[in-house]
Amino acid sequence: MENIRPRIILLTLVLTAFSIQLATGQERQPDAKNKDCCTLELPGLTGTPSSSGLTFPSGRLIEGNARSRIRVLVLKDLQCPDCARFRKLLDETLLPKYGEHVAFEIYDFPLPKHHWARSAAVASRYLQRLAGSTALEFRRQVANSLPRINGEGFDSFFRGFLQSRALDVRSAISSLADPELNRAVEADFQEGLKRDVRKTPTVIVGSRVLVGQFNDH
Repeated sequence: MENIRPRIILLTLVLTAFSIQLATGQERQPDAKNKDCCTLELPGLTGTPSSSGLTFPSGRLIEGNARSRIRVLVLKDLQCPDCARFRKLLDETLLPKYGEHVAFEIYDFPLPKHHWARSAAVASRYLQRLAGSTALEFRRQVANSLPRINGEGFDSFFRGFLQSRALDVRSAISSLADPELNRAVEADFQEGLKRDVRKTPTVIVGSRVLVGQFNDH
């Protein structure tokens, strides 16, 4: 049987280093004026995230080895600059090193204060219906284009993405109101609330919960 413990330890070390880097504000984006931009602001939320009993709907977008017994849960907001940085870490470090042995399960946790994050999450679900690779390409493009999207609006960006890939613009735009796709995103969000997830990205490796956050140091 494959010994997975060393890989879990290494992966946890890498993710812990990333969490510490976020907490100390290293490589912070110059335009990130709001330190709490990736924090959920709802009354009555207290405590810290817990990994026990996490259960999410099927149909999960998975990066890496979907059959692996090593499962890493990643709760993200597509409008979150810290999540964009995690996207870079995932592409440049985690997937090349661990993608053959680890399943990174992607969950949408669009913060209410981010005005286009939920639409982007629904758009990703629609694109996943067409092809998982298209959905992943979309998520990478979003992460690389946050200032542009904030400036021109998500609708314009999404239309441009669709046109550049010769996809049906009308069907895709209509899908943003699709009840099934919206329920899937809402199910992720509500389950995150139950587990006291309050900040994005939140990454769960086994019993370890790692949260990307800034502080005043």
